[in-house]
Amino acid sequence: MTGLQTRSNANLNALADWVAKTPWVEFLAATPEIRSNTSVCIKVVDPRVTGLAPDAQADFAKKLAGVLEKEGVALDAGGYRDAPPGLRIWCGATVDTSDIEALTLGWTGLSTVSPPNSSPPERRRFPSHTSIGRPRRMRWRALPQGKTHGSRVLIADELSPAAVAIFKDRGIEVDVKPGLTKEQLLEIVDQYDGLAVRSATKPNKEVIAKAKKLKVIGRAGIGVDNVDIPAATAAGIVVMNTPFGNSITTAEHAIAMMFALARQLPQADTSTQAGKWEKNRFMGIELFGKTLG
Repeated sequence: MTGLQTRSNANLNALADWVAKTPWVEFLAATPEIRSNTSVCIKVVDPRVTGLAPDAQADFAKKLAGVLEKEGVALDAGGYRDAPPGLRIWCGATVDTSDIEALTLGWTGLSTVSPPNSSPPERRRFPSHTSIGRPRRMRWRALPQGKTHGSRVLIADELSPAAVAIFKDRGIEVDVKPGLTKEQLLEIVDQYDGLAVRSATKPNKEVIAKAKKLKVIGRAGIGVDNVDIPAATAAGIVVMNTPFGNSITTAEHAIAMMFALARQLPQADTSTQAGKWEKNRFMGIELFGKTLG
């Protein structure tokens, strides 16, 4: 836990350095003692924005977050709905400090999205960086095709090809090797920064001890019982899951089961399979007008 906190604090400090020298933003939590070191909110204080009507301020903040997402820099960076216009920057232990520094590199003028009635963005040149891309005119570009961040992820179980595409689109090198034995995993796990698993692969204490570079274990599913969480935490490795990945499927299945129960479908199926035709026995109930409680 100490390792995770240290990493998050370093990320927050990097963001704080940028805020301190950037005149158009401030931390939403002005007091450092109550400021989060993971989901960090910053607000836009430029008078060209704060002087707008509330709806216009919200629209500006939405466009600002949209630019970052469009350029492949940050997802879901919009501020909270009822907060002043601004951004929500993730500084948790799942990102490197270099990522935060790259995000803010050269970005000191408010011209990513021009506020209404403002002059056109100033044409400026900024130094390049290797983590995210290169900002020009306060815009952020994704990495050129074929370029990588230097990070490697091992997908050790069967995942959708879309998962591989997501990693590659963000400049992350991916190796897909489902079905590894424990011995095979131990031989190669120290080469990777991230490990993506489902339920078959078990990152236990022994595997984690060998994974000297590992920063995150991603479980493509809800349960993480196949991951040794205490060992990962002690090593400063973040364990993540996807709790909403199958939420729609689960909800639909629950509704299907309720319909089956109301109309006694399992019992009727068993009776019919046995050669019977007991229509009157399995009438069930109609759900119309009923209240689920």
